[in-house]
Amino acid sequence: MKLRSAVYFALAAGLICMPMAGFARQDAPAGAQPAANSAPGASNSSQAGAVSLDVYVADKSGAPVTGLQASDFKLTLDKKQQQNIVSVRALASAGTADDPPAVAVLVLDNVCGSILTVSQERQMLDKYFDENGQLPIPIYLVILTDQGMKIHTPATQDGKVLKDFLDANTNDLHNLLRPDGWTGEMERAQVSWKTLDYITSQVGPMPGRKLFIWLSPGWNLQTNGQWDGASKSDEQQLYDHAAKELTALRTGRVTLYQIDPWGPDHEMKFAPIYEAFVKGLENPKHADYGYLLLQILAIQSGGQALYLSNNMSSLITKCLDESKSYYTLTFNPPAGDHPTEYHSVEVQVDKPGAKARTRTVYYSNPAAAAAK
Repeated sequence: MKLRSAVYFALAAGLICMPMAGFARQDAPAGAQPAANSAPGASNSSQAGAVSLDVYVADKSGAPVTGLQASDFKLTLDKKQQQNIVSVRALASAGTADDPPAVAVLVLDNVCGSILTVSQERQMLDKYFDENGQLPIPIYLVILTDQGMKIHTPATQDGKVLKDFLDANTNDLHNLLRPDGWTGEMERAQVSWKTLDYITSQVGPMPGRKLFIWLSPGWNLQTNGQWDGASKSDEQQLYDHAAKELTALRTGRVTLYQIDPWGPDHEMKFAPIYEAFVKGLENPKHADYGYLLLQILAIQSGGQALYLSNNMSSLITKCLDESKSYYTLTFNPPAGDHPTEYHSVEVQVDKPGAKARTRTVYYSNPAAAAAK
């Protein structure tokens, strides 16, 4: 599959412009307590060179596993290099004195779906706010259209406030200004990438954990795992794009979730793509758009790609519940041989029936590549 390189890189240069609105910073809770269950010698995740991973541990039923110690965790890079874990902290959505409460960004995507899909998303989200007057954590609501985005800020736990904002800003959700075919799909994907970059740049620097919940079928870039770039430069730029996206999500402590309103049939359609790309992009010569699909970024960030089961409320709640109890592991990674070096990441838990989910990909030294 040949890349329309002129189109892609024109878009990447920023020729698609959207009005942007700012986010308000969240404050730490008054009287918050220090984190419990810190490992001996625990250090702040911002120490120079250290990498931190937010880890959700669940039992066979999906319920969070609490009370784990540092000795219960094993962290491996590249399926063979076991890493020394510097610290383990048990955290929760309520926050601590040095780790503010978790917040969520809920994105209603009206760019990538059909008119029917957009209408379905809007109705089910309206119902969710009706059913949840008091939200479990503060939420920013982002409404994304071809005209730009509208953001309810500051984040709030008042479901009625977000319902009113939704009702006031969804009279004309779907303004389909993009052309059909490959070019249109690429433009929609670019709008989505720019939106993700912008939200991450605004919310990522805030302290604490963030959950991004994206209501969308995702960007429908056709790919078969055999993309052939026009040049090595094209392949390198696509590789750098993937590394930049995942690094920004990691350093911003962002876990991304996708909820696909199209249902299980759409999920089954994309299953082969998940298998091909979920391991991550190891080097530029394997560059492919599949590594930048919403579903893949979600899984690689430690989140999930979920499909609608006629109950959007339950899936949103499922995502938000993962902030109630989780762990933050810190380790000092080995020096990379070159900028944006790929590493697979795996965290295991030494408890029967318990399974850890966290980021699956780590890229080293991202700043060095950007400066080249």
